[in-house]
Amino acid sequence: MSETSNSIVRVGLAGFGSWARMSYVPLLAELTDVKVVGVAARSEQTRSAAADLFGGDVALYDGYDGLIAAGGLDAVMVALTPALNAKAAVAALEHGLHVFMEPPFGEA
Repeated sequence: MSETSNSIVRVGLAGFGSWARMSYVPLLAELTDVKVVGVAARSEQTRSAAADLFGGDVALYDGYDGLIAAGGLDAVMVALTPALNAKAAVAALEHGLHVFMEPPFGEA
């Protein structure tokens, strides 16, 4: 990410289920210096909903690993199942990305 104050933070959403749509999307919509550039979701229907919401230039992936490996992100917001949250967060951190997520960080 650029050091200037006019930078746009490029965010990827790992998961686009009801939690992400109800919690993260409204927050992101309020931020003028943030752009969702990629979404990872398991189903074609959910990926299609993300494309409808964020526009045709959003990159779509069927797993968090593709989203993270593709590059072009500054941060990832993780909204997956408890079994995948920690794995996705660690993968993003290993790629030098900032990570935002809500607990649980794993299964108990």
